Amino acid sequence: MITKISKGLQITIPAEFRNELELEVGSKVEIDLKDNKIIISPIDEDLDKLFKEAKKTKPKLKITVQQMDELAENGLLR
Repeated sequence: MITKISKGLQITIPAEFRNELELEVGSKVEIDLKDNKIIISPIDEDLDKLFKEAKKTKPKLKITVQQMDELAENGLLR
């Protein structure tokens, strides 16, 4: 299906797709770029709840994302 980018640089998800995926105002979606294509995927309510709970969790260590990545690369983070 072809759609047009609006003046505000937005696109409209066709009603057929919104209905099929049960998307409505306020629904969250994940946007990825893969092989020069934009992929829009709905986020399941359970996953959304998980993200909200994760935000409430206080970390045991005060380290940056970069430091966590380095630990994971070295096999020290499990």
